[in-house]
Amino acid sequence: MKRMAFILCIIIILAKSLNAGCLFNSFCPQQSALGNTCLGRYNNSSVIYVNPALLKLVERTSVAFDYQMLYGLSELDLINLSLSHDFGVMYTGLAYSNFGQPDIMVENRFALVFSKDVYQYFTLGLRWEHYRISFAEDFDDLGMNSISLGMAAQIDDVVFHTVLSNINSPRMVESQDKVDLEYRFGLCLRNLEYLVLNLELSGKGDIRRYHFGQEIMLEEIFFIRLGLITNPTMPSGGFGIKWNQFQIDYAINRHNQLGETHSFGFALNL
Repeated sequence: MKRMAFILCIIIILAKSLNAGCLFNSFCPQQSALGNTCLGRYNNSSVIYVNPALLKLVERTSVAFDYQMLYGLSELDLINLSLSHDFGVMYTGLAYSNFGQPDIMVENRFALVFSKDVYQYFTLGLRWEHYRISFAEDFDDLGMNSISLGMAAQIDDVVFHTVLSNINSPRMVESQDKVDLEYRFGLCLRNLEYLVLNLELSGKGDIRRYHFGQEIMLEEIFFIRLGLITNPTMPSGGFGIKWNQFQIDYAINRHNQLGETHSFGFALNL
């Protein structure tokens, strides 16, 4: 009973601190260690959850699996599966994530993404996402469909990207207010000889968050990452290893109230 109460308290804190339509926003170990961005020297298809227009930065075909256990609690584990492919005329991505345990509550998300180059330097992206949360008992399921629009521009080593989420003003419950519009602006210096730098601003309602990150290449296959997210403050770190078509990522971030979360990722880039 004490453990159950503790888990419920964590869920409430997450919901308040993240101010999200979803209790927990999925992100891969690369994103976590880079301050919740996915613009490192190499990427995987979990970028679907960041900005649909950024799919052009992923390998031609990428299959990714990510796992997180929040604060060491198996009841709060998250699994994310994603797939992306470049069809030549359009970039396409699919993602599914599952968070929680059936005896408490389960959050499911499914995303479908399309993006296309519209000019030499510009890419536009569209994401449709279905979100549903189910409780063990006493509560009805909640769900919504969200639409997001994204844009990315890359000129030499500089990438600027922005995304607007919930532009269709979805509701979790008909009697409640509409879910707030969420925005994200990012600037990245990438493809430098040894270093990638990221800076982002995101917000929803009255909440503003800053994201800082860097990735350092020590060897051609080994990368070190450091990041920081504000509001609440969550420093993070991690590393990545890429060998031929295979990629392994690890990250650790720390919530100032709840403790550490470890993230693991595996991707196959074809």
